[in-house]
Amino acid sequence: MADIVKYYSPFRQQAFSVSWVLSNVCNYRCSYCPEWLHAGSLKRPETWEAWLFLRRVLSKCRRDKKSLMLEFTGGEVTLLPDLIELVERLKSSPVECRVLVTSNGHRSLDWWRKHASLFDMIILSYHSEFTDARHMLDLCRLLREQEVLVYVNVMMLPARFEQAYEFAQRLRDEVEIGISLQRLQADLNRYDDAVYPYSDEMRRIMLQFRGRIPDYYSRLQTGELRAVDSEGQERSVDVLELLQSGRSCWRGWWCSAGEDQLRVDPAGTILRCWCGQGGNMGNIRAPRLSLDFGSVLCSRRFCSCLLDFFSTKQRPGPRLGSHAPGRWLGPADGI
Repeated sequence: MADIVKYYSPFRQQAFSVSWVLSNVCNYRCSYCPEWLHAGSLKRPETWEAWLFLRRVLSKCRRDKKSLMLEFTGGEVTLLPDLIELVERLKSSPVECRVLVTSNGHRSLDWWRKHASLFDMIILSYHSEFTDARHMLDLCRLLREQEVLVYVNVMMLPARFEQAYEFAQRLRDEVEIGISLQRLQADLNRYDDAVYPYSDEMRRIMLQFRGRIPDYYSRLQTGELRAVDSEGQERSVDVLELLQSGRSCWRGWWCSAGEDQLRVDPAGTILRCWCGQGGNMGNIRAPRLSLDFGSVLCSRRFCSCLLDFFSTKQRPGPRLGSHAPGRWLGPADGI
């Protein structure tokens, strides 16, 4: 069999993706979550600062003739009073925008009934230490009735594995929905391949379990991921199997994160991707800001974020794009 030399997402050829941790305020304190994601200690951008940055992103998309896929996450992003205002502004822009929100789903059914239609996609996280299982089931049923695209990540803490697995099975039985059993990293501050100690049976369950819509995550977020071998043959890749099997390693490969996606942390720091490969690329508050960073050579042992999976990965050879500084985008370039 010919070696794989490239992974890519056809969707990313037409869309620019931004994953923004809008705040580190959260109503949960999960044992596996690093403090910086729930402590409420970081001063988040003011609404006008957030919108100014989004105008710059929209300008880049318009210049590059791409749509925008924007993920708002946290912390718990639905706690923020200006979330809905930002989404409504995005939806009124001339650039095509798909807005995804990641949430623990704790808000009332009335809140979701009122606002869910604003989001193109909703990813819910089940946390066995805090989540009200009955509420989560009712919420998933409500969102599906409203024909909102929704997906559930079930966090598989080994000490509560059976509880989480039973919930996942019940959810699959009651709602036609996409579900993933998420193995947890031992230290989310490191973004490496060190995970909690799972038994062989636990690993088997996580690898094989699917919701009633098996390919839902791919259709939900960025379309399919494709692999290209040295003979030019292509095939579709099961991203969840790639993650759960521990085969998502591209150390020494070029990664297009920075060209086709960005990540923003709660303090407004810009990075290429969730693992932080390539380091700090600036801050959204900068008066002059380039959003063209070029590809980066990966040095990580493990890629753990599904959003990062969809950036093009290519074995060493011709670079994926220019590494020269991009055009500077100032406030006047906004939409």
